[in-house]
Amino acid sequence: FISEVIKGYYVEGSSIGHTSHNKCTIEDGYTFKTEKQALSALAYAQLTQLMALPCYNGDWTPNWDDPNQEKYCITRMKYDIVKLDYSGYFSFLAFKSEKVRDEFFNNHMDLIKQFHQL
Repeated sequence: FISEVIKGYYVEGSSIGHTSHNKCTIEDGYTFKTEKQALSALAYAQLTQLMALPCYNGDWTPNWDDPNQEKYCITRMKYDIVKLDYSGYFSFLAFKSEKVRDEFFNNHMDLIKQFHQL
């Protein structure tokens, strides 16, 4: 595997690049098989920055070990993006209040869909 030629896509700044001739090494963990996967990774990074803004979650982070902490989530179920009030399952897009979650949902749907590869 380490000496094989790989083809794929990678995140470069705020855009996606394509490679078809690089030799794969252990350090090539940034190469994705598909363009959709690379775009999803880029969206993930952008969403983490947006969620940390004071108008959204700020310093708040969900404590998944605490079932009593309320969490308001956005996730993908089959072919739809849905809002959930507290999820017993881990959700990357978790918010401190229903209002914050709904505002984020309304303001960033394009990135949310990109992250979920829709």
